[in-house]
Amino acid sequence: MENVKEATVDVLTDILELHNDRIQGYEMAIDDTDDADLKALFSQYATQSRKLRSDLVEAIERAGGNAPDGTTFLGKLHKGWMELKAALTSRDRVAVLNSCEQGEDAIKAAYQKAIEPDAKVLMSVRTTLHQQYDEIKNAHDRIKSLRDVAENAQ
Repeated sequence: MENVKEATVDVLTDILELHNDRIQGYEMAIDDTDDADLKALFSQYATQSRKLRSDLVEAIERAGGNAPDGTTFLGKLHKGWMELKAALTSRDRVAVLNSCEQGEDAIKAAYQKAIEPDAKVLMSVRTTLHQQYDEIKNAHDRIKSLRDVAENAQ
């Protein structure tokens, strides 16, 4: 049982760090766009990640782990790329949405791996992970849809 608890903490910690990345990424994206609708959406998604992160912290602690405060190395690279891309494209809507979609792809993939039937995750957190995955997938799909619309408008 201890092995599954440790594996659960590892999986949840990885996802929690991606939420930290997501929060920082969306806060930067708010600054990288002049579009009021995107600012509101990005603010909503940063708030969403704060809530989901809070739930993950509780699950990590219940499984006997300690939740980190930091971000992932890949997340830091992604945020740096996002800043550069936004600067080079002069706050271009499509570029900002493309950057956001890449971040959503990363967190969505982490959830997909965590909810696979053979994933070593405590049964008590699977429901939480499935619910959170649904929220993340919806956010990803919304960002992708907005990006597609913006591309077609060019």
